[in-house]
Amino acid sequence: MSAAESARPGPDHGPMAAVIPFDEQARRPRRTHRSERTTVPPQPSGSITPDQRVAAVLEDAYRQHRRSLTDESTALDFRIALREVRKVVDGALETGLLTEDEHLSLDSMFAAMERAPGVLSA
Repeated sequence: MSAAESARPGPDHGPMAAVIPFDEQARRPRRTHRSERTTVPPQPSGSITPDQRVAAVLEDAYRQHRRSLTDESTALDFRIALREVRKVVDGALETGLLTEDEHLSLDSMFAAMERAPGVLSA
């Protein structure tokens, strides 16, 4: 399949866009300054579920931008973007860039992320 061909649409997706080829440079952009390195945010502690942990980490990221996943509009934007990311990952599976196991692992992470707005609002 060339980069210009469309991936086969899945059961929950409409027509998919052309698959974007990933090369090593696209996956790992060069960092030119030490200050650009990202750090892992502090993890929530105590007795919380994995879904609550994911929701807390995502909410912290949104708070840094003065946003919240408890806001309906922000949550909708988040879910739309996440659905599009899932399409890219589905295309990577379809083209052989991911194995079934890798795809399943990523899909389960995306599912937890998609539940985050509801977890925060509960």
